[in-house]
Amino acid sequence: MEKGDSELVQDTLRGVLSSYEVLVRRYEKLIYSHSLRILKRAPAAEDATQEVFLRAFQKLITFDSHRPFKPWLYQIATNYCLDYIRKNARLTKLENTFPDNHPSLIEKLAKSDEIKRLRSALNKLPRIYFQPVWGYYFLELDYQRLAKSLNIPVNTLRTRLKRGKASLYKMMVEYEV
Repeated sequence: MEKGDSELVQDTLRGVLSSYEVLVRRYEKLIYSHSLRILKRAPAAEDATQEVFLRAFQKLITFDSHRPFKPWLYQIATNYCLDYIRKNARLTKLENTFPDNHPSLIEKLAKSDEIKRLRSALNKLPRIYFQPVWGYYFLELDYQRLAKSLNIPVNTLRTRLKRGKASLYKMMVEYEV
């Protein structure tokens, strides 16, 4: 007779890792499909599926065996996918700040030079603008947490972020050949 999810979870917590493999095989296609519906890209869904099972394994001790396993796993998948979308939306916003109107030359040497220019420009930003840009785009902090960590009001943060992006854009345009 096939073991139920709760029993497999308990076995896994006792150190029988093959029980977790059974859970992975049981749900990997469902989690992949769920992730694909949210992320709309197969490679991202594949990565999400692996990450979801890794996170589920790490959080398995918190699983309430009196509840169904499948919805718990779906919640982890949903949360991961939404975080992924938020993270990539911020990176896209930053990329869109610097539109590439002159591609070619093997797409500007695969943008490696652009990355160097961006790093250089970031390092030249005044600290008052660098911190908001770095915190929002690279540390992925939301406005409230970033404003609190910088000990400034949210509206001040927004202003500094806007001015920092404008300065960064100006420096990037000045570097154009």
